[in-house]
Amino acid sequence: MTTEHPDSTEKPITFVLIHGTFAPRAGWTLDGSALTSSLAEAALSCGAKASFKKVLWTGKNRLTDRYRASEQLDLIVSNAAENERFIIVGHSHGGSVVAYFLKRKASMPPNVLGCVFLSTPFLALRERAGAILFGQAIAIVLWVAWLTLLQPLFENTEVKDLIYGFAFATVFMIVWKLAQHSKQPISGRITAQQTADLPNGNYLFLRSTGDEAAAALSFAQFSLWLSTQLSRPFFSRLTANLFLNVRTGNPSLWKTSLVQIVIVICIAAPIRYYDLIKQVLFADHQRFEAADWTFMALASLVLLIPSVVAIVFALASVLGVAWIAIQAVVARSFGLSRFIDGIVFELSVEPLPFGEHCLHHIPWHSTPGLPRLAHSWTYEDATALSAVQRWVCRTMQAVQ
Repeated sequence: MTTEHPDSTEKPITFVLIHGTFAPRAGWTLDGSALTSSLAEAALSCGAKASFKKVLWTGKNRLTDRYRASEQLDLIVSNAAENERFIIVGHSHGGSVVAYFLKRKASMPPNVLGCVFLSTPFLALRERAGAILFGQAIAIVLWVAWLTLLQPLFENTEVKDLIYGFAFATVFMIVWKLAQHSKQPISGRITAQQTADLPNGNYLFLRSTGDEAAAALSFAQFSLWLSTQLSRPFFSRLTANLFLNVRTGNPSLWKTSLVQIVIVICIAAPIRYYDLIKQVLFADHQRFEAADWTFMALASLVLLIPSVVAIVFALASVLGVAWIAIQAVVARSFGLSRFIDGIVFELSVEPLPFGEHCLHHIPWHSTPGLPRLAHSWTYEDATALSAVQRWVCRTMQAVQ
């Protein structure tokens, strides 16, 4: 969709506008908005004719939708008219769309004069050390805790066996899926998904004071970090040392997985047959005399082991469920489409991409009548619009 302003000169410039998440009808992309009027005025002051194009995408908070939007942007730039020049403006995750477009290129296309990022979060990823084995440990702990909690609820032995078998099949599939995932090229997926590694170019980064979207993402990131730090010592010192052959360097993941499952069966067996063990040990307990107190103590210890194991694994399950739940929420808030990516990757939200850049920080707005949401100030506040105008003028003067 293209809208041309009546002012015309011999040096046209096209502004490509890209809205953010949940904003397919963003008012700032419409003709006559505060931002489009400011852009047209800046172009006119440099002797250029301003036109506007929009990338119409779903606005869903998913990386796949942003990828598709970046493909639309690529088509607009690739199919440009002769001598057509572009300045791309993205707000919030619309800036992420621009980032995915730029990452397709070794450098900024010659017909793109620059890009403006308004309140855009930049996602940095790296592989989480020991994530696969850590995820397997959580799966196994949850499985044993599940057995411990569910089996006492049923008197029927066949039902207990069914639960036991189903739980075993479930954890086996989880361990197998994680092992399969480890074969995929992690570095390639990090490169494809993160937005903090932009090529060199002419950029303007604007962010407003009190940006609630940035605060929410930062809180989600902190929650994930805190849950990981709280749960990792437990798993690394107890579960990992018990289930994972971490002291041998880099053991075969398949062999380690098999060892995990075998050890879990050995631990789960006394939990499964807790009632039977109790009957055998205490069927004739009234015949015990004072001389048998030593045996009683040993028998009680044998019974205590599965009880302690059950309590420990119940605690581990709480930590594991909390960690996985927070991981799922955080991964979704960043738009990651695959939950397992949240386990494998460490996430970080940054105000700027990697390297040396200049961030124009907009102070508390002073324009009357603006909404209270600071995330939108970068396309409505007078200070922000003035900063965009100055940058557009400098950009166009540099190529004249």
